Amino acid sequence: MKRRFLLLLVLVSLGFSACKKGDTINTDPSLVGTWKLPLPSIVDNTRTWEFQFKNNGTMQFSIYYTDAATGKVLGYYLKTIGRYKKLRTNRLQLYNVTNYSNDPTKGPYAAEADLIARSTNATTDYTYFINAGGKELDITIDCPPNANCIGKLTYTKQ
Repeated sequence: MKRRFLLLLVLVSLGFSACKKGDTINTDPSLVGTWKLPLPSIVDNTRTWEFQFKNNGTMQFSIYYTDAATGKVLGYYLKTIGRYKKLRTNRLQLYNVTNYSNDPTKGPYAAEADLIARSTNATTDYTYFINAGGKELDITIDCPPNANCIGKLTYTKQ
């Protein structure tokens, strides 16, 4: 009985020592930065999809509208804030994600402060590829069977 207790104690100790507060975050340095995908939208406006990956493992994804003539941000359709990690080669996971969006009954976009939290602690897996020059990011969401998902999208590094 003592032997089992000691074995259990050793295993628990190893478990705690393997998880330190300062552990390295598994990120891909080539992802760090701002990636944009501008799309034509409402007359005289441009809708932009933008990923921001930071080297501390945090990320932000936004869909926002800008004035086509001035480039000024008019408002946000959606904003996602969370963390990311590289799972293995060309596999990415966004986790601890909170999604915010505008109230569609009030128009296609809203001020950032007026976005409404819609879901929290979400996790989504992606396949990604950064071209040899490091200027383009191809990203595809893992789509469950029978779901209607967007295919591969190509973002440009800013």
